This record gives sequence, structure tokens and C-alpha cells, in this order.
Amino acid sequence: MMDNNLEGSVVTELDKPDADFKWNYLDLYKNAFKTLFMKGFKAWFIVAFITLLFYLGTKGSYERLLISTIDDRLGRPITASYEGYKVLQKYAESTSFGQFLDLNNNDVAKAVVFSLLEKNQLLIHLLAMNMEYFERNTGEVFGFLIIAVILMYVGNFVFCKVSEIGLCRLYMENCYQKSVKVRRIFAPYGNKKLWHVVGVYIKYLIVIDLWTLTVIGGIYKLYQYSMVPYLLAENPSLTWRQARDLSKQMTNGYKWKIFVATLPSILVSLVAFIPFIRILTLQAWCTQVNAEIYFALRKRTDIDRSAFIENAFDGPLYVDTDEYLEAKTREDKKALDSMVPEYKLKDVLLGITNFDESDKYVVSDFIIMFFVFCLVGWLWEVGLHIIRDHAFVNRGMMYGPWIPIYGFGGVFIIFFLNRFKNNKVKLVVFTMVLCGILEYLTSLVLDYAMNASYWNYKAMKFNLNGRICLAGLTAFAIGGFAGVYLIGPAIKGALRKFGKKRTLVLCILLVTAFIIDGVCCKIFGPNTGKGVGGSIESKIESGYVVTYAEEEKGLSKMNLITSSF
Repeated sequence: MMDNNLEGSVVTELDKPDADFKWNYLDLYKNAFKTLFMKGFKAWFIVAFITLLFYLGTKGSYERLLISTIDDRLGRPITASYEGYKVLQKYAESTSFGQFLDLNNNDVAKAVVFSLLEKNQLLIHLLAMNMEYFERNTGEVFGFLIIAVILMYVGNFVFCKVSEIGLCRLYMENCYQKSVKVRRIFAPYGNKKLWHVVGVYIKYLIVIDLWTLTVIGGIYKLYQYSMVPYLLAENPSLTWRQARDLSKQMTNGYKWKIFVATLPSILVSLVAFIPFIRILTLQAWCTQVNAEIYFALRKRTDIDRSAFIENAFDGPLYVDTDEYLEAKTREDKKALDSMVPEYKLKDVLLGITNFDESDKYVVSDFIIMFFVFCLVGWLWEVGLHIIRDHAFVNRGMMYGPWIPIYGFGGVFIIFFLNRFKNNKVKLVVFTMVLCGILEYLTSLVLDYAMNASYWNYKAMKFNLNGRICLAGLTAFAIGGFAGVYLIGPAIKGALRKFGKKRTLVLCILLVTAFIIDGVCCKIFGPNTGKGVGGSIESKIESGYVVTYAEEEKGLSKMNLITSSF
């Protein structure tokens, strides 16, 4: 077991090398080949497929370059030079920030902004799909553009850098069992270790990058710290200092040998013209060799072994076990295939709902809840219209008595936020955040995809682009309270009395009717009419919606605090 007092300890130089430790290049290559290719198609495919996904997500990979080239040949991307110029021109004309940068005359500012657009052509492509929307919401579009660029860079780091540790874990466990499970790539991030691992790995990458500035020192440190990802994959509790110092110990006297052992990776670049074959075979094999190197150095007895927590990694490799070598019959092989070592790092459980035993819900409960909340929302919207204008109007986008945004909002609140049932402050805050995101995105999609508006809060105080407002979010928070404490438990109790079979039949009927309604919306178009849903260019002045020009002048007459979908 790991010594928790290891942090802060000073690692001394090795006094005496391990005389019993053996290093054999041929064994490394043979074990990697047998581990990857000789355990059957399924065992190879799982590892190779995850490796393919990992490298597809890495910027600059040959695979992504190939996909981009195919897209270019098919004419799918928008030309960044033309569309990017239009976007910049419009931004400079219509926003104070664009005028402040003076994008028309400031070549430096234009180059910076244009480079962001050029590297994210997918965003430009999305913007260009509906230039009318861009004309109406220039500031909002660029706000989303900035957020999207930041998220893409952060996501690229988290998923394409930190995920290297999960990939290391996959290859490590592949050495010790017949077929590793895909979910094991998440094992190092379990037990609330994700942000700790991210922090340690950020330090690792920064140190490597800084040493790279010295060229020779960068190469030296790259091999000296090469065990850090594998150490974190085995023991994610390690601090950066612990992982760094132990990697120094493991590679002491073997950096040149590690370099020589990884020379076959040069073959990867030689077959780059067949990228998917490169990843599925040579890249996978080279990565497996790196795992074999870690396990070879891990056997040293002249290092501080207190950080090694997986006893399963102390035994022989799967391909060297007596059971594997002696398995002859189909029964023996099946029994061997099902054997999985006992790892300290357990499978990561999402634990999203965290329901108490007294209010556990099943899938059918959520289906019925969805339709109940849809109906409640529809009755609320229709009722307000009757009281206000003394007229019955189907306020939903669909033809049936349901407004899906209420259904999704209610289900999401119970599914994700029931864990805060005993903390009312958090329940209120997270309900407002969750419903705000859902309502904003729904409005955005309707506006962007259909040039249609079903609600507008620009006349309300504390609104955001007219899509959400504080009053509406407050109403959602009250509804969330009722859903968590009253409606959810009441629906569950009623369905238990109603019976499983009848509940199943009811679910099938409701889902079928909902699907038919959706098909009708696709064929005949969404529900529109007086007081509900209209194109933004010709909004109907009905007390709920007004023309776009009037909204800009602040003359909106819309006073409802609820939304419809």
C-alpha cells in the first residue's frame, strides 16, 4: 500500500543498482506483440478502437488530417477566407467591441480574431448556415464564438492530454487479463481524483515544455519523467513531486535503453500514408511496448516501491501465466477469459441520482413524469392565455397537449438534482441554472434552426438576450421544489398502485402518440397561430409578441414569465 507520508519526502540517489534486474529488448517486443495480437480478435479490437478514438481526438493527427482532406474534397467546409471576412466585417460594423478593435484598419487585431475563426471552421460553417440569425444576434453569436473557442481548447486539453492517463491504464491492464473493459480508461479518475490528476498532469506538461526550451534538457527530461503518466494511471493519489521523483528512480541508468526500446516507433511515421492501419497496428504495438517498459522498470527492487498500489501488477504478464500456456480445451479458455485481476482502482460509478431508498425511480417513472410535466406546462400556458385574452390557444410548438421543455426540465431536475434534496439553497440555485441553460438553448435552437420565436423576455427586467429572465427562472425554481418534494414522489406512488403492466402499456401509448405528433410537425410544420410561434421577420402583435423593430426600440408588450416549446 502507498505510504501517505511520502509527499514532501526527499528522494536520494540510488546507492546501489539492482543486481537481479534484467533488461531485454527482445522480451519487451515479444510480450507487446503477444499481448496485443495473440489473445484473440476481441482483445485486440477493444484496445485498438480506443486508441483510434484517442488519436482522432488529437489535433494534428494524420487521421484528422485525412478526414479534413475528405471534407475539403466533398466541399463541406466553408472557405474561411470569404466567410471569415464577412463575419469580421459585420462584427466591426455592429458592435462597439469590434469598433474598439478597429478591425477594418487594425491588421494585428484582425489577424488574431481571424486566426481563431480559421482554426474553428466548423463554427464558421454553423454561422453561415443562417446568416439571418447572425444579422439579428451579432453580439450573441460572437459571445458564443468566444465561449466555444475556450471550451474547445479546454476540452482538447482535458480529453486529448489528460485522457492519456486513461489510455495508459487500458494498456497496463491489457497486460494482465484476456480482454480489458473499455470503462477501465476512467478508473484513474474515480473516487473524486479527476481534478487532482488534472492538476498533476498540468504540472507535468508545463515542466516538460519549459525543459524543451533548452532542447537537450528537454530530451533528457522527456525520458526521465516518462513514467509519470503510468504512475498516475496506477496510483492517481500521487502528487507531482512523488510521481516525478519515482519516475527519476525508475529511469535512473535506463534512459538510453528506453530511447533505444522506443526506436521502433519511427516505423509509425513511415506508414503515415495509411493512417488507420498505422494506429490499429503499429501505433497500438508501440504503445503496448511503452506499457511493457513501465512494468519492466517497476520490477526494480532498488526504488521506493511504496507508491505501487496494484498487487495484480506484481505477478506475471497474462501471456506468461501457466494457465494461459496450458489452456488447451475450449472450457479451459473460457474459464481463463472470465478471470479478471482484483484491482485497487474500481470501476467509476456515475452516481448521478443519489436517490434515497424511499424515493428511487425507474425508467417508467421518468417517462410518465415527462408527460405529466409537459401537460402541466401546457395547462399553465393555455390557462394564462385564457385569463388574459379570453381565448383558447394551443401554446405549444407541437399539436398535442404537451410542451416538451416543461417535461425535460421537470425530469432533469428530479434526475440530476434530487441529490440536493436536503440542501434547499443548492436545490434552488442549481434548478435555476439547469432550467436557464435548457430554456436558453431551446430558444436559441428555435431561433437559429427555424427563424421562429415562441417567447421573448426583452421587456422583462434582468433578462439575457430576451431568452431567459430572472422572473421565469424563479418560477422554475418553485416548480423544481414541487417536482422534487411533491410531484415526483406522488407520481411514483400512484404508478406503484396502478401496476407494472398497466404502467408499461400507458408508457407505450404516450410515447407512440408523442412520436406521431413529432412526425406531423416534421411533415406539416410546427404549430403556429395567433399568439404562438411566428417567424421573427413577421411576428404577430398579439400582446405576446411584436415585430423585431419594436423589440429593438424597447416597445415589447410581452409580459408572460413563462416559456413554451
